[in-house]
Amino acid sequence: MMLRVRARVAFLSLLLALSPGTASAQSKTEIQRAKELGTEGLSLYDQGDHAAALAKLDEADALAKAPPLGLYAARCLDKLGRLADAKQRYEDVSRIPLPPNSPPVWAEAKADAQRELAALSARVPVLTVEVRGLQGRDAELSIDGRARAPGERRFELNLGKHEIVLAVAELRQTRSIELSDGARETLVFDVPGASAGPTPITPEPASAPGPSALAIAGWVTFSAGVAGLAVWGGAGAAALVRSADAGCSDASCPTDSVDELQRLRTTSTVGFYVGAPLTAGGVVLLIVDAATRGSSGERAAVRPVLGPTWLGVEGTF
Repeated sequence: MMLRVRARVAFLSLLLALSPGTASAQSKTEIQRAKELGTEGLSLYDQGDHAAALAKLDEADALAKAPPLGLYAARCLDKLGRLADAKQRYEDVSRIPLPPNSPPVWAEAKADAQRELAALSARVPVLTVEVRGLQGRDAELSIDGRARAPGERRFELNLGKHEIVLAVAELRQTRSIELSDGARETLVFDVPGASAGPTPITPEPASAPGPSALAIAGWVTFSAGVAGLAVWGGAGAAALVRSADAGCSDASCPTDSVDELQRLRTTSTVGFYVGAPLTAGGVVLLIVDAATRGSSGERAAVRPVLGPTWLGVEGTF
């Protein structure tokens, strides 16, 4: 209650001190408007609407620079949690020069501003930004979208949440921090080392092309043919051994061996007639595939190999 009474007395004194007197018509209009805005600002301050009061007081202060107007604007900023802004405003008020004929309330407002500034200083949050790994590179720092001076690392800020952005070349790092009354915080940015340029990309060695469908068909056919020929050779050899063991001659053979010998001979014959065409077909397919690869620039060769008791192919693919 005493604060409101003192505030009203101070502003009444201010309004009297701003009496136009012999000022020009333009000055009289500005001073009258400053009186009206100041009165409205004081009323809003008493009502606790500090944001609206600040707007009125700022407008009045722009028309008629007077310590009482700045003092109450600083108090509004304090109430709104804008402690760093309030400190700056108190400092501005304490630096206002007093004319020889200034009213006593102006000197009192300056004294109040200096006293309240001393009490507020310990409450203003301080943020220290530490940047590691710059290696001589330039860093750009901004807080809440406002660029800061190069090399500046200690900041007095308002209460609440803040966004800090550090930019080094194309690298951007963003941090958020919330500051309370009297906070003393340190925020550390670690900058990665200087880039040595793009890492060269070493092409992987081209893998050898896989076998074609024609080659696969050739090898499968050839393998089946070789298996058939193996049956032909194996059954034929078994028939010869069995015939010798049974004492068979060109014209006759013991009755108990006839069926078995016939079965072995039939199996051998079937193995030959199946295996021989398949083997030949597989060889043909492989030769065609080799010729196709050779026409496309790939090294390919296939050769049939005939041994004393076997048939096969060898090649380069």
